[in-house]
Amino acid sequence: MIDFRATSQLCLEGLNYNQRAQWPEYPCSYPIDAPCLNRGASRPAKPTAECPHQYGFYPSLKATPDRCGNYRMCVEGRSLEMACPVGLAFNGVTGWCDWPEKVASCNVDGRFSVIVIGL
Repeated sequence: MIDFRATSQLCLEGLNYNQRAQWPEYPCSYPIDAPCLNRGASRPAKPTAECPHQYGFYPSLKATPDRCGNYRMCVEGRSLEMACPVGLAFNGVTGWCDWPEKVASCNVDGRFSVIVIGL
């Protein structure tokens, strides 16, 4: 809203408009939180060398079946390596940390690990 007049704006690439957001909550959310069901397509992707979209959560480039607790958080096309809490694995379908049994690419024999990023 500018000068008390409604204006049309777009969410940043990789984020979707969240119809349930209430003031002062930011009206754009990750697709897992605000899918664009019956609302048209999202903005075209603007991938970088590190990220498929400018914003979002994606499997780590260092992930293996034995190291499936790591993921990338993309902000403005730059990725930050992140780690799920111990015992959880990153689920690329949902974009959240999940039980290892629910992540097809994860070794579920109970011996997977995460790469600990220096503090």
